Amino acid sequence: KKEPFNYLDLTGADSKDLINEYWIVKRRVEPRYPSEAARDRVSGCVDMTLGIDSEGKLMGVKVIKSYPEGVFDNYALAALSKWKWVPTEANSHRIPVLTNVKMDFMVELNRNSEKFVKHCGPFDT
Repeated sequence: KKEPFNYLDLTGADSKDLINEYWIVKRRVEPRYPSEAARDRVSGCVDMTLGIDSEGKLMGVKVIKSYPEGVFDNYALAALSKWKWVPTEANSHRIPVLTNVKMDFMVELNRNSEKFVKHCGPFDT
């Protein structure tokens, strides 16, 4: 029987940047843009909490919020499931962590820029 992981919680606002002290993204896969959202010129975002295990693999993910709700969720989750992380030199013990990732979905000449900023904040470049 596997023992449960004890994750270091880096999901708080005061600790969100600490992830870079433990894990670095080695493989980042960008999400596909849903064709209907592109056709309708809709932008959005997905905020997720995820676990990175001691092997640098995704161990569970939960959508915290998304805008517009449900439009981009599956695309963000599919991309995130392919990400890989490597421990930093400071994380030689390969401490598993909980952290947050936000994916923005932007299309040129979008129809909902004011609502996007209201729900997603400024666009992450």
